[in-house]
Formats: sequence, structure tokens, C-alpha cells
Amino acid sequence: GPGSSGGRSPASEGSTPGSARRLGLRARQLSAVAAYWKISISWVFVNKGVLSPPYHLPLLVTALQSAVALAVLAVFSRLPARQVPRLELQWGVARQMLPLGMAFAVMIACSNLCLREVEVSFYQIARSLTLVLNVLLDSLVLGHRVTLTAVLCSAAVIAGFILGNATEVHPSLPGVIYGMVSSTAVAVSAIMIRSRFSLVGYSAAGISVYNHAIALLVLGAAAAATGEVT
Repeated sequence: GPGSSGGRSPASEGSTPGSARRLGLRARQLSAVAAYWKISISWVFVNKGVLSPPYHLPLLVTALQSAVALAVLAVFSRLPARQVPRLELQWGVARQMLPLGMAFAVMIACSNLCLREVEVSFYQIARSLTLVLNVLLDSLVLGHRVTLTAVLCSAAVIAGFILGNATEVHPSLPGVIYGMVSSTAVAVSAIMIRSRFSLVGYSAAGISVYNHAIALLVLGAAAAATGEVT
């Protein structure tokens, strides 16, 4: 009839923009995840090249990476439509953030040392215990109940860790130890962030600023103490 020819119902017309927005959101989310994977994997290969012989400056390289991160945060904090707060280091806050910054420094330093010792293909396996340690510390420190799903996932990770170590062509005990220390530092950092997030106004960028500033000082001093800086 005249009322139905060549037209769409109001419900279908109203749902089309909403569906388009949802599709656009999912496309942006997938693009962000794909970009993260690409950058993360590329960065692992770049780090491997920088940390491998003839270079023997793992602590200095890690300190310089924190310096670059601070420089990038400073640039983004001064953009017109900035989503990063201005870099403001306050001594009182820095003193309370020191344990978290130390854990962060240990995490990135041991992560790079692990990468130096093992093949790129084994790198993620060597650092795969983060999930297990997160579950363990959540239970022991925060008193959270461990679910059956978390137990099963942790068991699968541990099985993969053991299998990966058993089948590695060029095993490296120091690399595995560095990976485990890095994973432990990640889990400890996750616990400490929760109690310190309010100090920086619940800003992830603020956490990064203090973490990288502390790591730069700690790792720079460590590099000098070990003879990497002469």
C-alpha cells in the first residue's frame, strides 16, 4: 500500500546509525590492537638488535629508553588537544612513588636482559608467568578469591612455560631467571599501582612520568656503577 512502498520502518531507520557507530567503534578497537601488536613485535626485534653483541650496554640502553619515553610524554603534554598532563614532578609524590618506580626499573631492565639472553621466539615464554604471579599476589596480598577460571588459566600458562623451556633449542638459564624476575616485578607493580593511582589524579600518564623518571635515575646510576658509562 502507499504507506509501505519503498520505505523502511522507523525502528530500522533508528537502528542503522547505531549499528554504524558500533561497527566504527569495533573497527577502531581492532585497529588499535593491530597497531599495538605491530609496534610491540617490531620493538622486540629492535631491542634484540641493540642488546645483542657487539653491544654490551643493557642498563644504559634501558635508561635511555626511559629518557626517550619522558621526552615523548613532554611533547604530548604540550600539544593543543593534549590528553597527557604536563610533566610536574613533586618531591612528596615522588617519594611515595619510589617503590613503584623501583619495581618498574627492575621490570624493564630484567625484560631487556632476558631478551639479550634468549631467542626472540622464546622471549614471551620466558616472561609468561606474569598471569600466574598476578593471580597469586592478588590472593596473598589483596585477599581476592581465586576463581576456577583463574586456576585453569594459570595451569595452562605453567604447562606452556614448562613445555617451552623443554623444547627450546638454545636454552638459557640466566634468560629464564631474568624473565621470571621481570614477571614478578610486573605483578608487584600491578599491586602497588592500585594504592598509588590517586597520587597522580588517577592518570596513567602521571604514573608513567614518575616510573620513567625514577627508572632513568636508578638505571643510569646502575649503568655507571657497572662500568657501562665511563
